[in-house]
Amino acid sequence: MNSRSYFMLVVLSLPLLLAENTYAKSIKVMAYNVLYKSSANKKTISTIRDSQADVVCLRELTPKFIRQFNSNLGAVYKQKSFYARKGTWGVGIASKLKLTEVKYFRMRPYGIPAQSAIIHTARAKIMLVCIHLIPPVANQGVKPFLTMIRDNNLIRIAQAKYLVARFSAVKMPVIILGDFNDWRSSESLKIFTRAHYQHACGTGNNSSCGNTFPANDFKLPGVVEIDHIFGKGIKFIRGQVFKRGGSDHYPVQAWIKTR
Repeated sequence: MNSRSYFMLVVLSLPLLLAENTYAKSIKVMAYNVLYKSSANKKTISTIRDSQADVVCLRELTPKFIRQFNSNLGAVYKQKSFYARKGTWGVGIASKLKLTEVKYFRMRPYGIPAQSAIIHTARAKIMLVCIHLIPPVANQGVKPFLTMIRDNNLIRIAQAKYLVARFSAVKMPVIILGDFNDWRSSESLKIFTRAHYQHACGTGNNSSCGNTFPANDFKLPGVVEIDHIFGKGIKFIRGQVFKRGGSDHYPVQAWIKTR
């Protein structure tokens, strides 16, 4: 190879080398509603394994799922905080990184459980908050349909305000992720952007995001993007919807620059 050819090879390789270096200096977080009544937990657990996410926010976490998760991935995710429920209110954080100050709390209003924890990377601490906002069809059959939709929308807005206020005094970077049950243009999600939270899939740098619900357990293709990752005081490298698994939601994941 002559010197000119070698020079061209180096120049052409630079973008790939820079990209690899960027990802080497990042962590990956995932938000995944695993569907409390799923009959395909093995597919969901395989999806988490293949994603190689460093930290996973799990929603609709059941005792059955925890047993299967620990059996298959317990040695990989040694830092765990699980709060299981038989229905939709289970929550958990699984991490390859050190977790401290893990807190379970109920969001206001409505009392849906959430969890927060501090993630320790090689050079930084990050507050991670795993959430599930109220679904549009909660209390179905109790209220008239349009009243139910209106009231649940107002609850999501109030829950978003509560979360922003709860973590407003945190000095370290903050990630809020999970099943928001609302799309990006909704008023509840605008609460986060107005508080200077950035959407992981809105960075314009190789993000491959899109609809997260319904996923492959349904006959219909995904039609809405309701699972999200927001961050404040951090830099997202990339966001992605991982179109696999055994849930009615696709997981969303993001690479975050740590140094």
